[in-house]
Amino acid sequence: MRLREYLKESFEILEIENFFSETICRECIDIAEQGDWRTSNLGTRKIQTTQLDRGWLEGLLREHIPHEIQGWHYEGIHPATCQFFKYTENDTFPNHQDAPIEVSPRVQSLFTLVVYLNDCHGGETGFPEKNKTLAPRLGRAVIFPQNFLHNSARVGSGLKYILRAQVLYRREGEVAY
Repeated sequence: MRLREYLKESFEILEIENFFSETICRECIDIAEQGDWRTSNLGTRKIQTTQLDRGWLEGLLREHIPHEIQGWHYEGIHPATCQFFKYTENDTFPNHQDAPIEVSPRVQSLFTLVVYLNDCHGGETGFPEKNKTLAPRLGRAVIFPQNFLHNSARVGSGLKYILRAQVLYRREGEVAY
């Protein structure tokens, strides 16, 4: 079975409550609001790359994800995909799959990490193929294979902030897709 098919069939959505503390979430939002937002390539949400300490984030993540999957070993966070997202009232994002990043044939992203930085009304992340919906909850992390179809429901009021990153794995030896 091919790697991405294996991930889609063998893994579930991982939810981690209190992955970030309330204090860290507030600090992330403060950092984000001091930066320069750009509009997403699709929809109206805003995005910016963060300069958070990836080593710290990678260490937190290491406690919760598989260290090895079919010869692929956890490598860390792809720096360009470690981003803050800001959704305003009525923002949505349609069904999609996250495009994997291939740094090289031996290093590529397999999972997406989403950390909700605040509570909000609406803005749930839906996984239609899994018949699952997750409400944004301050500090909650969600980790899932990148080929899981997902979306963001309309934000009812206020703002929704998330940190999103792609999780890299490295393959030693022969590479088979």
